Amino acid sequence: MPNQTVYATINSNVWTTGDGGKTYSAIVNVPQIDSYFNQHGAVLVYVTFGNGTYEQLSEVYNGIAYSFSHNVGQVEIDIQSSNGTSTITPPGSLGVKIVLVESN
Repeated sequence: MPNQTVYATINSNVWTTGDGGKTYSAIVNVPQIDSYFNQHGAVLVYVTFGNGTYEQLSEVYNGIAYSFSHNVGQVEIDIQSSNGTSTITPPGSLGVKIVLVESN
């Protein structure tokens, strides 16, 4: 199977926090990540802040650290302040490009 690219938008109302605003998470459903792919494939995640330029995660942008993890059926994007202790305001709409790379 060739590599696949999945595009999504995370709207500002999707972010959730469980620690009073220090960390926020958003889930992107990616049904192409089945159990086999989760173990053997590679997931690359890029975000755009509305300017058409995609930046690969993990990274720090405007004092906010962006990272991701993946599991069967989903990619979770997490954000927190770059110092890990301050509260933050989630970004507005965030474009996401997820590249799924097949591997043996």
